[in-house]
Amino acid sequence: MDLAAWTTKLLISAALLGGYKAPPPPPPVAVLSQADLSARFCGGGCRARGAYLPDRGILLAEGLDLDANPRDRSILLHELVHYLQDTAGRFASESDCDAWRDREIEAYHVQDRYLDRYNMAIGNVAAALEVAPAACHTGAPDGPPEAMLFRGDAP
Repeated sequence: MDLAAWTTKLLISAALLGGYKAPPPPPPVAVLSQADLSARFCGGGCRARGAYLPDRGILLAEGLDLDANPRDRSILLHELVHYLQDTAGRFASESDCDAWRDREIEAYHVQDRYLDRYNMAIGNVAAALEVAPAACHTGAPDGPPEAMLFRGDAP
């Protein structure tokens, strides 16, 4: 299946697992090298695998095997949850940091529900809770990083 087909299929899954109404058309999805993605979002110091930018769409690290690897698919699904959150205005009334934390918690929860189908859930909700407070105090003083970033540090 090509990237566009996976994006459409996983957008529907993200909407169902996240309790969203019928999803909007899929966002643009671009593939970047791992090094470019990591450099853009964490100064080259992480294994960034995906990011969502409201004004650009989803960025994925090259080398993800969407056809064979549910964990790789779950990265795209996670970023699609952020897209759904934006289009639905979910968490829009919260402060920047609270919204960022709640967006990540929901995206990780949906990702874990998806991976649970393959007996691969990795407890990412707990990871989001650990990362969120620190992320809100790095970068700009008024809130979280510019993008929703999936680092893929879990096995």
